[in-house]
Amino acid sequence: MSVHADGWFTGAAGKRIYWQSWLPDGQPVGVVVVLHGYAEHSGRYVHVAEALNAAGYAVYAHDHHGHGRSEGSRANIGSFAGILVDTDRLIRKAAAAHDGLPVFLLGHSMGGLIAAAYV
Repeated sequence: MSVHADGWFTGAAGKRIYWQSWLPDGQPVGVVVVLHGYAEHSGRYVHVAEALNAAGYAVYAHDHHGHGRSEGSRANIGSFAGILVDTDRLIRKAAAAHDGLPVFLLGHSMGGLIAAAYV
């Protein structure tokens, strides 16, 4: 059974950004940061987190600016540069919590574009 945690951080636009994590039983073998698509939210990826947890991965996801529980005009990401800053904050949080483990990005739709632009 995975351990779920969630919280908030301040995004690039000064808005509250919601994040959550799912940790596997035992030591993780790596970290996966999930980036959701347009007009979605991180909660739609619980099944992905559970499958990755079963394979030993810690999973982190956030609701982009204007999506899900995060603040901002609904379905409006604000600036793309700001989304990249918010994504970097989540990746750094996940990496710091699991020092030395490899970090992978998994993006769907708009999240794939964000992942590609980030790397």
